[in-house]
Amino acid sequence: GSWPAPRFHPALKIISLVLAAAFVVTLPGRTVEAVREADRENLAFGLSAWQRQEDGARFRWAGGQSTFYVSSGARIVNIPLRHGADSPATLEVRVFLDGQEADRILLPAGGAWRRLRLMLPQRPNAAFFRIDVSAGIPGTLWPLSVEATDESGLLMIGRPETE
Repeated sequence: GSWPAPRFHPALKIISLVLAAAFVVTLPGRTVEAVREADRENLAFGLSAWQRQEDGARFRWAGGQSTFYVSSGARIVNIPLRHGADSPATLEVRVFLDGQEADRILLPAGGAWRRLRLMLPQRPNAAFFRIDVSAGIPGTLWPLSVEATDESGLLMIGRPETE
C-alpha cells in the first residue's frame, strides 16, 4: 500500500504560521527601506547618455522634462545649464527639488553656460534628493514635449557639482 501521511507536531505548525505571518507583516517596511536606500546617483530620466564638448566638459541633452538625483549628504548643488539646439529663442527652465519649485532661469539662444545654485535642506532620513527639470516657453507652466536624443535636445545639463 500507501505510506501514512506525515504528522507534524501542533507546535511546529504554530511556529511555521507565526514565522510566515511575521515575514508578510514586515515585507512592506523592508520594501520601503530598500527603496529609500537604493543607489539613485546614476539614475536619470529624460536625459541622453553623457556627452563631451570639445573642451572635455561633460553634459547630457534634456527634453521638456527630466529627472536626476543627488546625494542628500550635500548642502549645495550647482547645476550647469545651457540653451540647446532644439529650443525656442528663449527657454524658461524650472527646477524642482523633491517636487517643490526651487528656482527658474531664462536661457537665451547662443548664451554661455549658467550655473544654477540650489541650497539643499538637511535630510537625515533619505539618501538622495530628486531634481526635476522642466523646460518650456517663457511665461507658460507646461514643459515642451520634446524628447532628448544623444545628438540634441532643448537644454544641455552639465554634470551637477555638490558641496
